[in-house]
Amino acid sequence: MGDFHYLGWDNVNPDHTCIKRSCEAASARKLTMVENSELRKAGLKVTLPRVKILQMLDSAEQRHMSAEDVYKALMEASEDVGLATVYRVLTQFEAAGLVVRHNFDGGHAVFELADGGHH
Repeated sequence: MGDFHYLGWDNVNPDHTCIKRSCEAASARKLTMVENSELRKAGLKVTLPRVKILQMLDSAEQRHMSAEDVYKALMEASEDVGLATVYRVLTQFEAAGLVVRHNFDGGHAVFELADGGHH
């Protein structure tokens, strides 16, 4: 199984189930691969801030998030992404069709993933 070490398959039990930590790491890698693919399909270069923000929107408990909500969630997760970067990336995501912006009175805006279902 040495050839599969780089894929995270080196920690497989005899019954072919992953050890918990390896499964979590493999799941995180798969999730990141999905986000990388989404960014590329949208014509965007894959960067760490874009991946982190896309993951945050995808995993958020609340469906609609403001740029400030995304920034606070990233800070709570100890991610080093500035507020200006969050605004810039969300605007890029909107232009690429990855997110939908909902504007409210007073200039407040929230974002949701474009593939979100119903309201």
